[in-house]
Amino acid sequence: MAYVDKYFKLDIASVVNLKNGKYKFNSTELKGNILIKEYDHIELDSLYIPIDIQRTNYGIKSFFKCPYCFSNRQHIYHVNNTWKCRECGNLKYRTTTTYRNGMDYCDLKIDKVLNKLKVEHKLEYYTGALIPNIKPYKMRWTTYARLIKELKYWQGERAERWLKYVSTRLNK
Repeated sequence: MAYVDKYFKLDIASVVNLKNGKYKFNSTELKGNILIKEYDHIELDSLYIPIDIQRTNYGIKSFFKCPYCFSNRQHIYHVNNTWKCRECGNLKYRTTTTYRNGMDYCDLKIDKVLNKLKVEHKLEYYTGALIPNIKPYKMRWTTYARLIKELKYWQGERAERWLKYVSTRLNK
């Protein structure tokens, strides 16, 4: 089973904001690949991907048309050297396939908070022995306080689940 976060994702919002023309990717996975953007489509290394425009009550919304199933998508992923939507690439979201009562779920939540705080992932953050004490630049204090509160909650929850797991193993 493959997860969405392991593959390069192209977002329609980032493509729509580009001016028409040629662009080269700088990422290591796609280095040298060329994206050609026109008004109603993009070309990614000779693969034609149409851009569908829908009129809504509040403006215009753009979508990619998946080259395989032709359904409207906000994201397409680079899977096995081709571009596909999540369903055609058989990709899953990590949080929907993780057991919500296990420690892995707590680790995912702690990872998410640490990424928002722009902190290096150390083991001490997962065990509760360490709390980040430096607020990221341009982050509001209320947001920082909420993230620290969330981090403390998931650290405590992880510790409780660990103790529960150990006690069930010792009782066997």
